[in-house]
Amino acid sequence: GWLVCSHVPVTKDKLLMTRYFFDITGTLNHLRQQSCFTGIQRVVVTLAETAGHQLPEDQAFISFLDRRRKSYVVLPCSDLELGTLTDPDRLRSAFGIRKPRQTRSKPEKLDKYDGQPLRAAFHGLRHAVFSRLGRQKYRQSHMVFPDQAPGPRSRSISRARVSPIGEIAAPDDHLIVMDAVWGQPDLVPTLKACKTQGLQVHSMLHDLI
Repeated sequence: GWLVCSHVPVTKDKLLMTRYFFDITGTLNHLRQQSCFTGIQRVVVTLAETAGHQLPEDQAFISFLDRRRKSYVVLPCSDLELGTLTDPDRLRSAFGIRKPRQTRSKPEKLDKYDGQPLRAAFHGLRHAVFSRLGRQKYRQSHMVFPDQAPGPRSRSISRARVSPIGEIAAPDDHLIVMDAVWGQPDLVPTLKACKTQGLQVHSMLHDLI
């Protein structure tokens, strides 16, 4: 289950001038460590992309903690091609994030080489190569390899279009955080600062049951 914390009445006139910022900080951090989305990230990217392409172009933004600038920044949703947010490989491509290495379990047959690192490395490589070649005997053998298969690509974001949130946001604009904030301690001070500056900060709580 989930809960959206929001109690702010919005009139039609206010909706026409209000900007909405959809935070994807946690999703970008997740993609640096994992190949695919989990349920929380799917909620974030699906709602952000849907709302971002239904709202007027100058009202819909994604926002995130920028590691390069060391600041909280925003980017117009319209700068991302449709489908980029909801595809982990395309999203990584747009933000220049390297796909993480795939870690697989060590084959049971290598247990007998514990304490013999050179022999374990040699036989581990042999098992992995034969597994990649489709040899049935080695199908269950796994080692650690980077994923070499190229994924779909999207146009890289324009850094010139990335702006500090303070240059774009105004009081009573909405910052919408649908990710797991409890796992992002660096984000909490930013959210508090945004609220102090007058933004309406909304948070989603996942899996209460």
